[in-house]
Amino acid sequence: MKKSMKIKPLTLLAAGLTGVLLILMVTEATMSNRTIIFRVVFEGLLLSGVVCIILVLFRLIRFYNKTYGLLRRLVSGDYEVGFPAPTYWKDEFTTLEDLLNRLADTLRQYDELRVTRIRQLRMTLDLVLQYSGEPMALLDMERGALEFNPAMLEVLQTERNLVKLDTLKNLESNNPFVNLLTKTIETEKSAQNGKVSLQLPGQEAPVTIQVYIVPYKDKKEQVPLAIVFAKAEV
Repeated sequence: MKKSMKIKPLTLLAAGLTGVLLILMVTEATMSNRTIIFRVVFEGLLLSGVVCIILVLFRLIRFYNKTYGLLRRLVSGDYEVGFPAPTYWKDEFTTLEDLLNRLADTLRQYDELRVTRIRQLRMTLDLVLQYSGEPMALLDMERGALEFNPAMLEVLQTERNLVKLDTLKNLESNNPFVNLLTKTIETEKSAQNGKVSLQLPGQEAPVTIQVYIVPYKDKKEQVPLAIVFAKAEV
């Protein structure tokens, strides 16, 4: 389906002024006797053309500044932005502003969908963590912490269901476990398993466990979450 071509105000104005000025310039160059009226008309149109050019440049600079500010906020993750709807004057720039508003709306909807999916995923993982009979822990990189389910607490012989990664790193006995986590979320970014020792603050001796760590990767191939399945060594 072909779209009808619409002549925009700025295009029509520029084309009209250019045509009139060209005709007047040619006429002035060919006429030998130039009347006062002709000179007044010519100078008036020339002044009008200069004023129109200044107005177009002002509109262009204003549009550039507004677009730059909008794109900078979009890049920073602020999608609650946009251009105000034009009330009276509509030109080529307002058409571009409308397209940029649609882009901001699309990004805003995508961000809301992404946040909703992440929230649903986290709620699902929390439910699995809470009610699973298998010893497991949830590694949250944003919080920098490990959260243990009740079955995991029994394996580790502790009542502490949350521990910071920095706290684990401070104990030398946890080095094999920390190294395996690093390999899973930073180096290989794939599921890893191994036999490690885990000691929480307050425990006199580490607990030897067999772990299987499964990372969850986002679109940027980063690992914001990982599930640690564990089995006590007999």
